Amino acid sequence: GEKINGIGIGAADCWSNKINGFAFAGRCVWGDTLNGLFVSGTVESGTDDTAHNGQDSSRGELNGVSISLWDNEAEKINGFAVAPYNHIIHQNGLAIGLFNNSKKLHGIQIGLLNHAANNPKLLRWLPLINVHLKRSAWDCPKASFRNK
Repeated sequence: GEKINGIGIGAADCWSNKINGFAFAGRCVWGDTLNGLFVSGTVESGTDDTAHNGQDSSRGELNGVSISLWDNEAEKINGFAVAPYNHIIHQNGLAIGLFNNSKKLHGIQIGLLNHAANNPKLLRWLPLINVHLKRSAWDCPKASFRNK
């Protein structure tokens, strides 16, 4: 569907381009943009997964809370994610899992193994907790300077 406002429930899957509210599914909650609370086996938002109706959702994000039995896969999460495996490209907030993986972390990861690619080299892979709370020099693209 194009949009769900309110409650979406699916025995296997619950998907829509945009979900505002609450969604529950046995296997997968999926959408380009998810705003609210999501509970499922897997929660996907903004991944390059074309398996769902042939759509590319690489522009999406999840704003709110995602609780998954297996994994959270997201281009961007603003909020709270709980799953054994959290694969979040741009994470703003808190992720709790056995393994947390983020390209750009702006928040906290709690788990057995945590990866934040935008941290300094020695702080990218950490057990138990990984933190990146403020913008810093390693977040910005390298500036080019002209010699005068």
